[in-house]
Amino acid sequence: MTEDIQKKAIQKYGSPLYLYDMDQFRLNIDKLREHLFPESGLFFSMKANPLSAFSSIACERSCGVEIASGGELEQALDSGAAPGNIVFTGPGKTESELLQAIDAQIYMIHAESLREIRIINQLAERKNCSVPIALRINPNGIKSSGKIQMSGTASQFGIEETEIDDSLFEEINSLKNVNLTGVHIYMGTSILNAEEICRNTEYSIQLGIELSGKYAFKLRYLNVGGGFGIPYFPGEKALDLTAMSSGMAILKEKYQKSLRETKLFFESGRFLLAECGLFMVCVLYRKESRGNTYLVCDGGANFHAASAFLGRFVRGNFPMYVLGKEGAEKEFYVTGPSCTPTDLLGQKVMLPSDTDEGDIIVIEKSGAYGLTYSPYGFLSHKLPLEIGYEKENGFQIL
Repeated sequence: MTEDIQKKAIQKYGSPLYLYDMDQFRLNIDKLREHLFPESGLFFSMKANPLSAFSSIACERSCGVEIASGGELEQALDSGAAPGNIVFTGPGKTESELLQAIDAQIYMIHAESLREIRIINQLAERKNCSVPIALRINPNGIKSSGKIQMSGTASQFGIEETEIDDSLFEEINSLKNVNLTGVHIYMGTSILNAEEICRNTEYSIQLGIELSGKYAFKLRYLNVGGGFGIPYFPGEKALDLTAMSSGMAILKEKYQKSLRETKLFFESGRFLLAECGLFMVCVLYRKESRGNTYLVCDGGANFHAASAFLGRFVRGNFPMYVLGKEGAEKEFYVTGPSCTPTDLLGQKVMLPSDTDEGDIIVIEKSGAYGLTYSPYGFLSHKLPLEIGYEKENGFQIL
């Protein structure tokens, strides 16, 4: 997206502002699918950005939608997602949410505990129906290098691989209103190593095949997650999609007979969305304090918690620049307007030295885990608009 388009968006809608390149989102879906395990399916992880425009485009691109709440289920259905293309993940599903998913007849519920499976069975019994479920498993074998560990460590997610035994499957088989047809494993997120992603995929394939053989259930569905990362910080290299594609092709050749009755799926939110979005803020004040220069902006951690690294012990800086300015740089602290020192979008970030009040700072890679990931209720500032841009159709309020 050119700086000219960004300037026009700011002139038309003001700041703070989220601006999304919808055409890039389409390209990212196609690019990722091209390099996955051949003939596998892809789910768009709605939690990354629940705007209905994204799930609508994902559906147009033949993606399913992975949801993690009853609210997301409603939004997915409203955006045009077919119930048969929706899967429900999450360790804390309420009975009302599970009932909502059962009534909608979604494709799969990822069951994260035996207790959850019992509840699903009870609800389905009342409805006189059978509900397809996949076991979410917290695996033993390998750990992820992803910035957020989702498996392979102590976690609220899934059933421990070490706790899978005959008694578990005896009880599941005794429940008449659940139909165990699959396995779900998610190792971690923001993984930039193609070899590791392929290794995780193989481990998940092997585990699914092993469990279905040992406990005599048909493995129709195998969701191996993904965790596809993008580079945010200096020194990080983009995920090598060519190497990943080669590794996936090897896995296809190795396991195609064992998986002849199994559909393999991946999930992605960050990879598909992050680089499609910009967060744009206006500098309200330039201030000096004890040798540091602060740029106080009209949007901050309240609207983009990820870039402020709220809740993280180690922080970095999202890539950012000043719209329409270049030249000699100096070190700045970029803050939002909130009454807390944690409202820090950029720490010791290099920007043009003449950056001043009225300038627009653009924070890149903001399409995933942006506004809805943030504590925007804090101080009740007016919410930023979220605007989509398409080459053929121009701007659209999302």
